[in-house]
Amino acid sequence: MPIGFLFGILTAFLASFQNTQIRSLKTFSPYFLNALRFSAGVLVTALIVTFFSEWRLPSLWVSFLILCFVVPLEIATAYGYVRAFQYSPQSLVGPLFSFSMVFLIPASYILVGELPSPRGFLGVGSIFVGGFILSWDAYKPGIRNALFSIFRERGSYFMLTAALTAGFSVAMIKFSLQYFPPVLFAFWTVFALMLLHLPAFFIHGFFTLREKWKPAFLMAGAFGVGQALHYIGISLIVAVYFISLKRLSNVFDVLFGRILGGEDHFLQRFIGALFMVAGAVFVAFG
Repeated sequence: MPIGFLFGILTAFLASFQNTQIRSLKTFSPYFLNALRFSAGVLVTALIVTFFSEWRLPSLWVSFLILCFVVPLEIATAYGYVRAFQYSPQSLVGPLFSFSMVFLIPASYILVGELPSPRGFLGVGSIFVGGFILSWDAYKPGIRNALFSIFRERGSYFMLTAALTAGFSVAMIKFSLQYFPPVLFAFWTVFALMLLHLPAFFIHGFFTLREKWKPAFLMAGAFGVGQALHYIGISLIVAVYFISLKRLSNVFDVLFGRILGGEDHFLQRFIGALFMVAGAVFVAFG
């Protein structure tokens, strides 16, 4: 197996492992948790730029304008993402983030004029089918009941909102790559996010963690190492291969939710996650 594929699988594993830690930090402000995550992300991306890229910005005005569009989307995505895991089962809301691939299609068309092939639209259908299977109840079958099962969970609203803003953020990032090296853009984005979340970091402070310091440290570490593997891995294999492998986090979310969280409805959520992974692959290659 090429090492890039291994990095993709490890990145998916770390993303899901991070989600598990967030589940155990329900009482903390999402802004505080994101301050921890982005601080780790800044450290990692700074090292990657130093060793694998160069510290050279394009026009300052171009940089500023692009970041003004991307950073608010990333703030909304990060907030909704963390809140979703704080409110609802990991095995349900984790795979829902795959809807970002669906929202990416209109966003990419608006910003960069890209449309997927028929295979990509087949992937969209697979993601929707997977979403219904996630919440399907064998004792109360039906699309209406499946939708009710999803939307009675408060975390579903946060995750779907995060998926929406992530779709537009990714499209904006694709647009920005005309001007930025990808790793350098990642550093400045995460750096801006860290600065904007610093007030929450100082308001709450490390002393608020007390006995919860271990999951907080593991969450930040998983995010930081995942960032490193993401940018190194994506340089080793074709980008769509790597992004498709990252969607295996859907499956890991279901497994972790069952093994570590004792969550119910394992079989249908596992099958639903597989449909959503397949859909993401079709969209990526469409």
